[in-house]
Amino acid sequence: MHAAIQIKAELAIKEIGDLALPITHQINNHLPTLIFKGEATIETLASALNMTSRSLQRKLKTEGVNFRRLLDQARFDLTRQLMIEKEQPLSHISGIVGFNDQSSFNRAFKRWTGQTPHEYLLSLDHSSNS
Repeated sequence: MHAAIQIKAELAIKEIGDLALPITHQINNHLPTLIFKGEATIETLASALNMTSRSLQRKLKTEGVNFRRLLDQARFDLTRQLMIEKEQPLSHISGIVGFNDQSSFNRAFKRWTGQTPHEYLLSLDHSSNS
């Protein structure tokens, strides 16, 4: 009985701790999964966080960020991770991270890094050979 109560208490403490995290931290925990599922919208994110999209937007505003910026950063982080792993071709990576076409992905990547995806891959290869 004592062990069961202790487990419930630990779960409650973890849940309270998660709720105490800044909303951006909570979002960063959820976005990668939503991106992979192709469900990275403010509505699905708000639902995952057990709130309305309007409440989520208000919380984001108080932290001085917006959903688009967080989504863009999460896409970039996933893209870099997938490129480093070198298990997927660029054409697949662009789709995985939520781009409908390669040219949109290429423009976003150039904005993120100042390089094309191909140039970035070459720089990864060069740095690993050094």
